[in-house]
Amino acid sequence: MTSSLVRARRRIKDLAAQRPFSIPFEAAFKIRQLQDRALPGALIIGGQKCGTTSIYNYLLQHPQMAGVVERPDRRIGRWLEKEVHFFNQRDDMRQSEAWYRAHFERRREGVINFESTPNYLVSAYAPSRARAIVPNAKLIVSLRDPVDRAFSAYHHMRRQILRRPNAPQETFREYLTRKLDPALAHRAAPTDWDILHVGHYAEGFERWFALYPREQFHIIDFRDLVNNTGETVAGIIEFLELPPAVINTDRTFNEGRYEERMDPDLEERLREYFEPHNRRLETLLGYSMGW
Repeated sequence: MTSSLVRARRRIKDLAAQRPFSIPFEAAFKIRQLQDRALPGALIIGGQKCGTTSIYNYLLQHPQMAGVVERPDRRIGRWLEKEVHFFNQRDDMRQSEAWYRAHFERRREGVINFESTPNYLVSAYAPSRARAIVPNAKLIVSLRDPVDRAFSAYHHMRRQILRRPNAPQETFREYLTRKLDPALAHRAAPTDWDILHVGHYAEGFERWFALYPREQFHIIDFRDLVNNTGETVAGIIEFLELPPAVINTDRTFNEGRYEERMDPDLEERLREYFEPHNRRLETLLGYSMGW
């Protein structure tokens, strides 16, 4: 055996003996892509700003739930990236199935791998891509009054924009005027995304229901998650066919705080805008959402 090969083997042995955090994440992730890792058995597919980060972190506490691989961050050591964005990637950015599997743990009896990408619900192509790779996955959805959700999403967007130097400012009124006025709707501001379209829940469900049986969905009312957190999480665990577990739900994750209140005329305008979308959703679900 050559001395270079001996040194290489010793190096590999030394790396294996080290903690995973001491190995560069990029190198470790490439190794993970060569391993037989289990696809997720559950997906939190929506909706955005509907408590999905809290749901994800609550489920992580169950001993039979395994989330997405931790990534290193120089500021805080490690951080959990719950959103993989695999099924809603643009065609020119699509990654391989091996890349997706690398985000999860190896196959373990009784353990469910899962992720949470709330954009999946309204993505035009996420349902068909998911159906091709994880046809048996259980799908968890949290729905929030789209008017309240839009206002929350606006403030989330605003916080992101404020982090950028010389970022343009736009009030919620200006945003809605631009989005709802036919003469201005085609204009997209820098760092913009469509916070109204995310509230078109029915469009998303129609695509998902066409490919997955209804019994694979567990739909949560955001108000229940806020007001009856423990019972709501217990319901998810039961849906996943897992035994009950002690889950600490005292903390709310990724909660957006803002003191501004929506002007009544803007709320009325949004209620009118979402009215047909909400009735379409209720027809699909077979019950009233009370919005």
